[in-house]
Amino acid sequence: MPAFQLPPAKRTMVEGRLRKRMRALDLPTLEAYGHHLFEAGHLADEFPHLVDCVTTNKTDFFREPAHFDLLRTTIVPRLAARGDRPLLKVWSAAASTGAEAYTLAMVLQDMAADRFRYAILGTDISSEVLDRARTAIYPEEMLEAVPPDLRRRYVMVARDPARREGRIVPELRARVRFQRLNLMDESYPIDRDVDLVFCRNVLIYFDKPTQKAVVARLAGHLRPGGYLIVGHSESMAGVGVAGLDQIVLDRLQQAEGFRPVNASRPIRVLIVDDSASVRQTLCGILETAPDIAVLGTAADPFIAARRIQEEIPDVIILDLEMPRMDGLTFLRKIMAQKPLPVIVCSTLTEAGSRILFEVLEAGAVDVLPKPRVDTRQFLLESTVRVCDAVRAAARAKLRGSRPPRQLVEAKLSADVVLPPPVPGRVVVETDRIVCIGASTGGTEALRDVLEVLPAESPGLVIVQHMPEHFTAAFAKRLNGLCAITVKEAEDGDPVLRGRALIAPGGRHLMVERRGGSYAVSVKDGPLVARHRPSVDVLFRSAARAAAANALGILMTGMGDDGANGLLEMRRAGAQTVAQDEASCVVFGMPKEAIDRGAAAKVLPLEQMPGEIRRFGLTVAGPR
Repeated sequence: MPAFQLPPAKRTMVEGRLRKRMRALDLPTLEAYGHHLFEAGHLADEFPHLVDCVTTNKTDFFREPAHFDLLRTTIVPRLAARGDRPLLKVWSAAASTGAEAYTLAMVLQDMAADRFRYAILGTDISSEVLDRARTAIYPEEMLEAVPPDLRRRYVMVARDPARREGRIVPELRARVRFQRLNLMDESYPIDRDVDLVFCRNVLIYFDKPTQKAVVARLAGHLRPGGYLIVGHSESMAGVGVAGLDQIVLDRLQQAEGFRPVNASRPIRVLIVDDSASVRQTLCGILETAPDIAVLGTAADPFIAARRIQEEIPDVIILDLEMPRMDGLTFLRKIMAQKPLPVIVCSTLTEAGSRILFEVLEAGAVDVLPKPRVDTRQFLLESTVRVCDAVRAAARAKLRGSRPPRQLVEAKLSADVVLPPPVPGRVVVETDRIVCIGASTGGTEALRDVLEVLPAESPGLVIVQHMPEHFTAAFAKRLNGLCAITVKEAEDGDPVLRGRALIAPGGRHLMVERRGGSYAVSVKDGPLVARHRPSVDVLFRSAARAAAANALGILMTGMGDDGANGLLEMRRAGAQTVAQDEASCVVFGMPKEAIDRGAAAKVLPLEQMPGEIRRFGLTVAGPR
């Protein structure tokens, strides 16, 4: 009988999924389900359903894009250059619903021309997801990750717009076949001359001996000089097989500019909330991420404290309104006794600025609203927001600790909101504007900068990654602390000296020229660089509208939102600054900007106000 393994941290998820199957079988308890399997003789018939219940089946198009960039630039050219075989064989070993296999087909089809032919095999333990993969039909929101030019060529849109789905073209479907396979089996019914194996975000679910055995079996199906691609969150330390030309994490991390928090295990999260439905929703969201595991849940701080004594989590997600002890008190106790990265997830932080700033000043790394699950789109965006917040929290500095680096998944660029800037169109004026972008750690960093700016400072336009309802409270609080005026931006607001406009959560903010001055535009749109509002959108708009009249500043935060936009600003003639590593809570966004040559200066946070004041006094000109 095939076998598979799940870590203890997935217990809550497994029990929740099994209950769905138990209801279908009209079995009241887990014990009754166990009896049904092992004593009533139904294991053989039930096993496929059991597998479908407990396997994750997380998949996206162009997930972890550095792999596909490496495929284009290095791996496929090497394989095609050998010229010793007519057919390139590729195996997607954890294919799920087929997005990875069809992504590979798009990349290879784009490169093949008359140089080589290819065939792709997709395997998975779940028969149900393989049936879906064979249909090659996917919802629109899932297909958004496919680059527009490839989507036009390789995805057929449904004739009925109400269906909001697309299907992979027959030309690619003919190149891909699917079959069921369990990686835990002792042998695989697969050809032993495969050129390339993708086995991503699967090994993290196995212990080291099992990982080594699986990798050895995979390697046995590769031809000499073949390639094995593993996930960004997976470590190959102690697992490698001699003679295998592996593309392992070290090389990909250099290309991507990040490292996982701990390549040997996922980020462990403790959820503290008195609502059972919220705990279940958060568990479901976090379970979709292969690099995150739910360590446990607690209904109040006292239960959480006992859980922390047993095992220390990497990140805590904390509610504020709870019995016996409120979350703010518990947060202060954590920070006084055993500082840990804490994300506050509560409706209270949406209600007013006082409590929002209290939790940030008490040491919370980030604040989030309770996840919305009323529509598929809101659930998808809540999933992105929560998982990214956990990854950022796991690598945030706490009392001087240095953060490791974290991988970022595929994302849309500012092209989906507005076109790139056109060189030479902006006339140099005397009006100056400052555009600032920040994410994790940015709320306190912005406060440190804005509090010391004089009232005559140049107009500021700011994107701080925050959800809906939070930014109004954030702006109101800053307005009471600063000499300049601070407000949440509204569509059409002019950019004035002595005033800062903060992008409203959940909407993009752009700068527009209005005669000889500037105003802002507030618009809806898709997530850009995994965010809305997006720094890339703001910076691109500044490059288009203001050019040398603008100063761009990219501050602390995870990922790379703003790095491309800052580069566009610099190329348009703007002055550009990135925050230095020592003063960042998370040295992600600024590092990406520095690496791409986007930052003309790298400054510590304490020097930012002076840079803004000097910029406001100088005459605009090309940089």
